[in-house]
Amino acid sequence: MWKRVLMAAMIAISGALIGAGAAQAGVPSTVTIKGPGGDFSGKVKSDVDSCVADRTVIVFKKTKSGKKKIGSDNTDGDGRWSTGNSGQTRGKFYAKVKASGKCDAARSKTIKL
Repeated sequence: MWKRVLMAAMIAISGALIGAGAAQAGVPSTVTIKGPGGDFSGKVKSDVDSCVADRTVIVFKKTKSGKKKIGSDNTDGDGRWSTGNSGQTRGKFYAKVKASGKCDAARSKTIKL
């Protein structure tokens, strides 16, 4: 009998944990990147306007030891961002935007200069 009670309790706890994980899912966002001549820019996109404006975007360069921060910018009201000219003209680069409130984090594709 106690095994059934224990099993029922474990199932109930599992369901609660799975439900809590699903409830924490945020609003999807994407971030784009382009970098002609090391002048990195792009756009954060989302179906929810509040997940577009005033998001911090960080540009990273892939290195042999991992990654190196190249620059950052906050998005404008349309989701546009630009780091200005970084001086970085060779390498592999990507942009990330952190999760913020209900808005999910996102990572761009990697570009090669």
